[in-house]
Amino acid sequence: MGMKDSVYWIVWIIQGLCFQVLSTLILICAGSTAQFKIFTNSDFGALFIMFLAFGVAIQSVALFISALISRTKTAQTAGYAAILIGFVFQSILWWLRYLGPSLVRRHPHLDQICTLGIHSLPSFQLCKDVF
Repeated sequence: MGMKDSVYWIVWIIQGLCFQVLSTLILICAGSTAQFKIFTNSDFGALFIMFLAFGVAIQSVALFISALISRTKTAQTAGYAAILIGFVFQSILWWLRYLGPSLVRRHPHLDQICTLGIHSLPSFQLCKDVF
């Protein structure tokens, strides 16, 4: 007699939510300690809900993809491919935004497009506070 599928998924969801709450609290504490403007000028509740919602969305995508991929080797390949594609995309946008000023002078909207592209990536969400 094994575990029901519903119990299996509920346990993973609860574990992920606990991890997301802990990660969100650590992120907000670290950002407040570092005196980033977005953390010092924003309400704790709003920041908590925003980062928790982002974490839950990422966890939902991960659980969805894990339901589609059954082999470990396929999951590793898909994960590495996603990281590689993200790295290449970030590198191209960063190069165009910061190292290609001559391109920006010739194409005035390229700066806005690159900034929007960089800010749409999850790892650059806090860049709005820096720039």
